[in-house]
Amino acid sequence: MLRRIDVSTIRKNPNAGRQVYLHAGQVTCRDTWDLGDRIETRIRALAEPSDQDVVVETAYRDGRPPKEPRLIRQSQEREVSRVHTMEPEPDYLFKFEKLEVRCVHCGKAFDYSEMESDAVEADEDGWPYTAEICPHCKAHEPLAVQVREETIEAALKRAGRKGD
Repeated sequence: MLRRIDVSTIRKNPNAGRQVYLHAGQVTCRDTWDLGDRIETRIRALAEPSDQDVVVETAYRDGRPPKEPRLIRQSQEREVSRVHTMEPEPDYLFKFEKLEVRCVHCGKAFDYSEMESDAVEADEDGWPYTAEICPHCKAHEPLAVQVREETIEAALKRAGRKGD
């Protein structure tokens, strides 16, 4: 079974050939609060699921506490990393056409793009592999046939385009 490229979505990749790109990491928020008897600095990573503050600095002082805590300073930082990829960015970007498949275990039909996957330790030869999983019944290897993906070269030829 062939999963075809939607030729109307093919476009040149502006980053074609690049092997380095910047990756924006998590945002860290730093707040300094006047709590009356102490000044407290808290940080939290906005990307974390709990978004809980972590107290990183406390300075005690004499004095009456204010009626309510008061925010003195607030800052945000974003971590940026340079990522080197093993393979260069592809020449083209595209999407695949919908391909309806049916699970041999539960019989339900779904679009191939909904297929889930799981990295499995190793096959009988000791090599790791990725198993396809039905999004409905969660059975491994739900298809009776193997799905191949059309190459960009074949899609360009089918569309009557020559590598632009």
